[in-house]
Amino acid sequence: MSDENLQTMLDQLEPFDKQATLIDARNRFGIETKTQGLNQKRRESLVAAGVYPSELLREALTKEQLKAIVDEYGLDAHNQKTDKMIEQTIAYFEQSQKYVDDGEADVDLYLKCFEDIADGNIQLIPPQIQSIVNADGPTARLEMLFEEATAEIFTEVFNLSGTSLLGQHANGIVADGEIEQDDKWLLWDNKRRRQQFKLGSNTQSKIKNYIDTKSQQHTVEWFLIIAPDFTETARTNANKLEMQVGGIDIRLVKAADFVRLAELWWEKYAAENRELPLSVFYGSDLLDLEIAEEALKREFS
Repeated sequence: MSDENLQTMLDQLEPFDKQATLIDARNRFGIETKTQGLNQKRRESLVAAGVYPSELLREALTKEQLKAIVDEYGLDAHNQKTDKMIEQTIAYFEQSQKYVDDGEADVDLYLKCFEDIADGNIQLIPPQIQSIVNADGPTARLEMLFEEATAEIFTEVFNLSGTSLLGQHANGIVADGEIEQDDKWLLWDNKRRRQQFKLGSNTQSKIKNYIDTKSQQHTVEWFLIIAPDFTETARTNANKLEMQVGGIDIRLVKAADFVRLAELWWEKYAAENRELPLSVFYGSDLLDLEIAEEALKREFS
């Protein structure tokens, strides 16, 4: 484990934010450097002393603390053996940091991790963004991260100032988020899955309710469903749902295509005070990136 990743692990794990734990760890490993009474310097001293990460976790933390860590990050340590929990914790902080550059903005991390968030690959999602949302357990955290990441990309990459995240904060019949542009509204829902999304009858009914409720006050033009991938049945059902909601466009957006659209926008079209035109989402069923790019070319040529 690199010193940088060990430092990140100590900075992120709650037990190593406690003075008593750090003092005890320094004593166990015979570290006597000055720390000015600061926990950050105590953590840094453990890294500088070259303490092996596995020995540090074994000596400094109780089994209950290790269980809390693997539960928090959704790590694969089902048998709860101490060695297995230590191994998985170290592996997580090694693997997840491959995404991270020093001083990187949240939106950059979200773009790098977006597909893994959508797929539920929690062990690849760095703690720096897992800690952004406050949720009990990895499943709820992933749901909130997917919504948060989508809203952040709409706002910070596509510069859509009319973006609002609804699902985490509202009661009643609402989509996960909405965007207003020129008095037209786009609603979206995130569907985190490890498999292709089917768009079954229950989800169709909910989406129709979202659209009907919003349409009582505003002009809804688009409803986006963002998921890792979609079945052929989902495409058929999206077209059927479109007819049920009066022709409002129901667009299926793969997580990978959402990221590619963001990268395309950033590389070729982003400019100060320029918003992504929501008209790129006109159409039916699966979003086609080539068609979206052609629309952008026409708009900004």
